[in-house]
Amino acid sequence: MVKRDTCRHRNGFHVAIGSNSERQLRKWSKAKQLVCPECEAALIYRRGDRVTAHFAHLAFCAQGGYEPESDSHRKGKLLVAQWLRAQFPQNETRCEAVIEETGQRADVLTIFPGGRRLVVEVQCSRLPRSELEHRMRLYKTAGIGQLWLLDWQSLRQKTSGRGRFLKLTELSLLLTHAQHDRLYLLDREEEEIGYVRLPIQEQHRRLVETGLVWKRKLAEIRIHPSGKLELQEADAMFEAIHLRKQQEAHRRRMWEKRVVERMEVWLLPENVQRLIRRRREQREQHPLFSVISVFYHPWDYPLMQVFERQIEGDQLFKLDPFLWQSFLFFTEIYRSYNRSSTFSRGRRRPRLFVKRLVHSAPGRPDRIFKEQVIDRWINRPLQTAKRIAPETFASVKDVHEVIYDYLCGLAELGFLQNITPNQASITANGKLYGTFEVLFDRFYPEIFNTNAGIRRFFQQHKLQFIWREWYDLRTGERFP
Repeated sequence: MVKRDTCRHRNGFHVAIGSNSERQLRKWSKAKQLVCPECEAALIYRRGDRVTAHFAHLAFCAQGGYEPESDSHRKGKLLVAQWLRAQFPQNETRCEAVIEETGQRADVLTIFPGGRRLVVEVQCSRLPRSELEHRMRLYKTAGIGQLWLLDWQSLRQKTSGRGRFLKLTELSLLLTHAQHDRLYLLDREEEEIGYVRLPIQEQHRRLVETGLVWKRKLAEIRIHPSGKLELQEADAMFEAIHLRKQQEAHRRRMWEKRVVERMEVWLLPENVQRLIRRRREQREQHPLFSVISVFYHPWDYPLMQVFERQIEGDQLFKLDPFLWQSFLFFTEIYRSYNRSSTFSRGRRRPRLFVKRLVHSAPGRPDRIFKEQVIDRWINRPLQTAKRIAPETFASVKDVHEVIYDYLCGLAELGFLQNITPNQASITANGKLYGTFEVLFDRFYPEIFNTNAGIRRFFQQHKLQFIWREWYDLRTGERFP
């Protein structure tokens, strides 16, 4: 049974829920004086404890095209109709009005004394782009002013560390584009209209900060017969916001230009050589050197070829290669192998993921290599310049690329096995990272003669990584 909020009396006048008393509506309904404006079929008035007031067909509407509406849509229409009647008391305003020229049924139609018409549509559900454009085009062809309001309660709100946001739907973007980058929202609960301007370059974000939505009570907003709202105050606010964003963008462009110019000098051959010499001179004075000395004594073990690998394009690192390579080896590679406890047990070999070494992840604490090296000893201005002008700084490798090259070198020595799919596609933008298996039981003979030598090498330190700290199991003290 189809439900309606409006109907027509057999004498020709319009009848709507709330426009007459319930007693009068029941009297007309019992006398079968209420008919459907679409198919002329008789309607009955219904209202109960669990049923909202409505007019219902005794059978399906012969004309079709009418769908039962939600309670939110009905309340929105009544609120808009009340607003228009208060603003234009001389007009004839009604809900669910049929436009004879186009065959459309408008949510709310108001007719001015001179014959000019204005339609207000309250949209709560999805609407295909083709249908929206067709309906708007028909209104425009008939010379009818139109305003489309999106139900505020139909939008989901998202809260993050940056504030509260409205999550725009496909329908909201369609209405924004159709109304010259303007979106009008109807808040039924607060009886307010919200207004936000979304430039075309910002519509892809799908999020609007709730603080940027201009809202006023319906009674305070005037509407023109063409459907345009008088929002000079809101437009001034959005113009100021747009100007501020332009100024911020200009300042950022100038800052980026200065960074690129300064970093171009950094890559001159003489400056690169100076960087290499300075990193080597500061090796033993660096704070990480004391940490590494806990694990490794270069005068005792022939591992210099493991920790002295020269990687082209590693200018992002402020550290000497020996420092970050040895720190990565002991805190991540050996730790990954040790924690898996797979040595000589025949289980699946432990894996090392480059992405997890260089990026944080929700719900997982940062790796010690990221905390102690990447977050502290990376040339951030040079990294920013590479992001701004990748062609200019093509010779500088990104952090994950340098680490991948180092791990590939260890794979050549037999420490690791590269199991990265399509190994030639490691890209600077990080779309693909490397994956390696740790093979401590497959060391090359020139480094260690036997597996027993490997065990002695690591067991003499008796160190274990507990709660993001290294401890000596012999003394129970933290290292270093």
